Amino acid sequence: MLILTQAQPINNLPPIVGAIGSYKILGYASPSLLVALAIGIALFIFYRYSVAGKETLMAGANARAATISGIPVARSIVLAHVLSGMLASVAGLMVVVRVGAAMPAVGGDDWLLPSFLGPVLGGTALAGGFVSVLGAVLGAMLVTVIRSGLLVLNIGNFWLQLFLGLFLLGAVMAQRYRGVFRARLR
Repeated sequence: MLILTQAQPINNLPPIVGAIGSYKILGYASPSLLVALAIGIALFIFYRYSVAGKETLMAGANARAATISGIPVARSIVLAHVLSGMLASVAGLMVVVRVGAAMPAVGGDDWLLPSFLGPVLGGTALAGGFVSVLGAVLGAMLVTVIRSGLLVLNIGNFWLQLFLGLFLLGAVMAQRYRGVFRARLR
């Protein structure tokens, strides 16, 4: 992105782009929120009811077992990457609409850690096999609250990333030890 734009913002977008970002439906909801809700519902339906969604979860949980079961693991991995790219592009478009310009400085460098932390806090299994779309949304909201709280406490961006990393590490360790604890109970 920085090579293509030479780190220069594209400010001369049509005024409608900024108008869409500041528009409120019925005076309350932004179009971006409705798009996010629609995507959340679509992902819920995809992972809960479609064969491809279930295969993607199974391929992530254990590729060897999925292959033995006849699940096309390579296709599931490609589908997961395509879905990830599509979601990233929609997020990029939502940011451009909200800001009213395409700025490389708002390229998402600060999004990587929260994008992992939100779903993990929401209960999504890192090893695959289970995803909770509602949990991921609630986890993302929790990450936003944590970030806002740390910023209110005048925590710098470096320390903010460190604290979010520690939260992620704690969530991963809790998920790992929960699995070990369950195995010992059996």
